[in-house]
Amino acid sequence: MVAFGARTLGDEQPKYLNSPETPLFNKSNLLFNLHRARTHIRKKQEAILFEGYVDVISAWQAGVYNGIASLGTALTEQQARIIRRNTENVIICYDSDQAGIEAAFKGAQQLVGAGCTVKVAQMPSGMDPDEYIGKYGPERFKQDILLNTLSLTAYRLQVIQSRYDTKDETGQIKYINEALEEISQLSSAVERDHYLRQLADEFNLSLEALKTEQYKIFKRQKKSAGRDNLTRSWNNSIDNSRNLTARPLLPAYVNAEKQLLSLMMQDADISDRAQETVGADFIVEDHAALAAHLYSYYAAGYGPEVSRFISFLQDERLIEKASELAMLDIDPGIVSRRQLEDYIRQITDYPKRMEIDQLEQERKKQEKLGNVMEAARIGMKIVQLKKQLK
Repeated sequence: MVAFGARTLGDEQPKYLNSPETPLFNKSNLLFNLHRARTHIRKKQEAILFEGYVDVISAWQAGVYNGIASLGTALTEQQARIIRRNTENVIICYDSDQAGIEAAFKGAQQLVGAGCTVKVAQMPSGMDPDEYIGKYGPERFKQDILLNTLSLTAYRLQVIQSRYDTKDETGQIKYINEALEEISQLSSAVERDHYLRQLADEFNLSLEALKTEQYKIFKRQKKSAGRDNLTRSWNNSIDNSRNLTARPLLPAYVNAEKQLLSLMMQDADISDRAQETVGADFIVEDHAALAAHLYSYYAAGYGPEVSRFISFLQDERLIEKASELAMLDIDPGIVSRRQLEDYIRQITDYPKRMEIDQLEQERKKQEKLGNVMEAARIGMKIVQLKKQLK
């Protein structure tokens, strides 16, 4: 023993209190519980880094013996090197509040710099590991928290996504652009490809367009860092003969809704067809509102005159949106029935695609937990939903 440490049981400040530093007790060079956890860390080839003493103690009592913590301060470079000497693999299990998220990012940066592979455990909002173990018990902590970790990049992307409403078109675009900034910083081409494919699947985007946009971001990042002597060989999976960045990176269903609404404004028959098939179920809120106004407009006996329809609207935001749609270069006279049905299908299929994505995540979770029968049941449901999409 080289010092004493304490944590308040209430809301008093400071939350943690240590003995004064001495030649033997230097907080930057020590890790709480390492003397007991070292054998277990080396045996499991994995360390779990907690934010405080009490979390480590509760985890030990719950049967998690490879837990350690920094001494009430941010993880230091020296501490990261000590961890790396014992294992390459680290799970960060910090509080779920903003301070915990920021501390996790900073700690991960030190660990990656020391040569560690980092995963992040996801705590429910407003809970720390000690509280979770006390409320739900040791087994749920091990199964639901420690066995459901995210890679550092996946965690970063999840945190970024939580800042935006991705059901909204503007929120989606902002998230996608920021996600591409994050993905562009990955040194591994395999990792970049993996997360780009995930992004393409999640928002039903063109993978090729995402890669092209991400390459532009990568070049800009390198140029700003003073390293702009790049060649196209950086990612030879990109087809550089085509410029795919002219169009905004919108999910397919958003583009389908825009095209369909533009056609509806110009053709009453197309509006009738949309009312029969899509009805009020446009995904983008403004698009649903415009569709409802179009149905009312035609029901009142008006003809397909775009300027009159726009004057029919009262809401400034909808007027602006309708004006944008009117500018789209799409002519009902040259749009085939197949194209029209494809727009409709993109919109009506979207809820099923979202349900499939959610079920895929749940199936993976159940497989990790060893619930084979439940995973198989979910798999059957996924197959049935995919058949409905064909």
